[in-house]
Amino acid sequence: MITPGKDKGAQLIIVVAICLLLSAALPLWFKELFVAESGHFSTSTTGVVLLIIAMLLRWRPARAILLVLTILYLCVDVFAFSHSPSRVGFLLIAPLHLIAFALLGFSRSVRQYVDKPAAT
Repeated sequence: MITPGKDKGAQLIIVVAICLLLSAALPLWFKELFVAESGHFSTSTTGVVLLIIAMLLRWRPARAILLVLTILYLCVDVFAFSHSPSRVGFLLIAPLHLIAFALLGFSRSVRQYVDKPAAT
């Protein structure tokens, strides 16, 4: 059973979810901050939601997959901003990706929550 109110790992996973979902939603709401009016930029919101649910349900590979995905997002942020400094949207979502990366990669609570077997 998922008890985010009592488990610090679950609370931190929810923070990761908020960061990644907000970073996926910002390009949809403020497209002109990321690409030209005729351009297109989006991320896989459905995949992120499924992986967050998988982490809350303690599916062990979900943390590693989300960690790699977050690293890729950070690479895209750096690459996109370095090639188009006038598009400041990537500066807005980079801190969200950094928070998600730090929690997924270095938080003992998140690692213990995902690695602990789920109670049946």
